[in-house]
Amino acid sequence: AESKRLDTLFSTYLKNNNMWRINNNDKEKLVVDNETYLMLKKSDELWKQTDGAFDVAIGKIIDLVGFENNSPRLPLPQEVIKAVK
Repeated sequence: AESKRLDTLFSTYLKNNNMWRINNNDKEKLVVDNETYLMLKKSDELWKQTDGAFDVAIGKIIDLVGFENNSPRLPLPQEVIKAVK
């Protein structure tokens, strides 16, 4: 139940949830709920602490793997390296 709730809340492929609204926002400011704010704040802290090794912005990897177009595949290691640079 909790994993489904988190998937619904944070998935990039579900329209009108928090992540979809953030990624498709054309305004300078966007109000999100406290849970989303705290997740993004913690993600930013971890990104800074790891010098970018932890990066919540995985859009390039999602595209590479093919989740969004319903044709997932395991990418080659060199494709992953290129996508995250």
